[in-house]
Order: sequence, then C-alpha cells, then structure tokens
Amino acid sequence: MMEKEVSVFVPVYNHRNYIKQTLDSILIQKVTFPYEIVIHDDASTDGTTEIIKEYDMTNNINILYEDTQI
Repeated sequence: MMEKEVSVFVPVYNHRNYIKQTLDSILIQKVTFPYEIVIHDDASTDGTTEIIKEYDMTNNINILYEDTQI
C-alpha cells in the first residue's frame, strides 16, 4: 500500500443535509497522488451516521465514530 500524501479531514456532527454532497465532491476530484479521507462523526443524532456508513467500504475513507459527543 502506498503512503498517503494528503489527508482530508471531515469533522461532522448532525450534517445529514450536507454530508453526501461534501463527500461526493471530494471523491470526484481527479488527483495523481495517494490520499485518504478521514471522517470524524462526533455522535451525530440526525441520520448523518447512516449516510457516512454508506461510504465505509470506499478504499480511501476512514471513519471514526464517537458514542458520545466530545
């Protein structure tokens, strides 16, 4: 596995209305270097968690879930 040159950090809390567009806009970018997307879900309660779980199988995405808000 190649070392990542860029990490895109996406902190979220109750962003159900925006998270899909945000992640899709990052993933559609054409780049020539290895990158990763790190999503930190700070115990969302509005359905954001379910949306980001749909992206969990994408190779470039790492998701950090919190059980309680920090």
